[in-house]
Amino acid sequence: IYLTHFAGMPGATFQAMVTTDDEPLAVWKHVIEALGLVGADVGETRTVRGPEPLRVVIERTQQDATLRYVAMRIESPAPGVAIAGTHRTGGRVMASISMFHYGEGAEAAAEAGAVKWREWLEQGLAVRK
Repeated sequence: IYLTHFAGMPGATFQAMVTTDDEPLAVWKHVIEALGLVGADVGETRTVRGPEPLRVVIERTQQDATLRYVAMRIESPAPGVAIAGTHRTGGRVMASISMFHYGEGAEAAAEAGAVKWREWLEQGLAVRK
């Protein structure tokens, strides 16, 4: 996605991540439903729900017994890539949202989004640490 759409542009990133003891498929379904991405297919344009709505194009989806994710190209409010997913690790399940912003406003977009998305993910999963 980066090489096709954002090569050479300045960038900034953040990752929000939480761990839970819940069942992996249940965590995935909860995350994907909360984001408004149930049934998302590659090539579709969607509006992601969250602390800041994102207009995205679905670029890739993957699901297996260990890892589930959807990779999206962000069209607005700031150009970039978002990856939402879950994976099993050490008997627990990790849910994460990673965002890579590109262009002149990349640092500001990443800085503004980091705390909002982390809090949204934690509250949404009622994380047990």
